[in-house]
Amino acid sequence: MANKSYQTDTREDAYKTWRECGQNIERTMRSLSKKGYFITKPTLYAWIEKYNWKDRAARAEAEEQKGKEAMENHDAKAITSLDAVRERYEKYFATLGDNVVDNQAMFAYTGIIKSISEIKAKTGAYKSTLFLGFMRDLIDWLSKNDPDSVGVIEKNFDDFIQFAKEKYAA
Repeated sequence: MANKSYQTDTREDAYKTWRECGQNIERTMRSLSKKGYFITKPTLYAWIEKYNWKDRAARAEAEEQKGKEAMENHDAKAITSLDAVRERYEKYFATLGDNVVDNQAMFAYTGIIKSISEIKAKTGAYKSTLFLGFMRDLIDWLSKNDPDSVGVIEKNFDDFIQFAKEKYAA
């Protein structure tokens, strides 16, 4: 690493790649070389230490998690509020006679139902993406650390997915 001059952008790209690769040095090296960077392993280790990448990554991950939780809380609050309005419209509709139609109220009610459905679909898609990402990471980790267990997962994968769908209604 001595006598080498690296641009800040190069170090920043290396940091981002290191995070994307799960803080795995070998994967980071492969990914960086594919991007045209030729950074040695000792240099990466030195940067991790010198620029405190582990603490920086932990702080970034904590902030990302806060953002995700805030969005989930926002969606949950929105659904709760929309459900309350939906219930009020349903009570109002119940007071109308059988031959009375309030088109304006029906239009608003339909918009509320659509909004609830869209938020639930977005939340479900997000949870599905998290689940699939977790499963990929699990299989990747197991294939390196306990290759025999991957066969067990393969054998029971469809049953497990069905179990997860039923349990989490995804």
